[in-house]
Amino acid sequence: MKRAWYITLALVVVTAVSGYLFITDANDHNECETKKMVTIDKHGNQVITEKHICREKYNF
Repeated sequence: MKRAWYITLALVVVTAVSGYLFITDANDHNECETKKMVTIDKHGNQVITEKHICREKYNF
């Protein structure tokens, strides 16, 4: 009984690590860009805001 549990746990861990590595490797952000917006706040300070925009259908 314990042996089957350890095998199941090992399979779950291997599957999770493989999935994580696949997602991080496959997500190359080719269709993404970073837009910078420069605004002035009420005190006259220049504020730079960056926004990450992706046009990918599935973005992990």
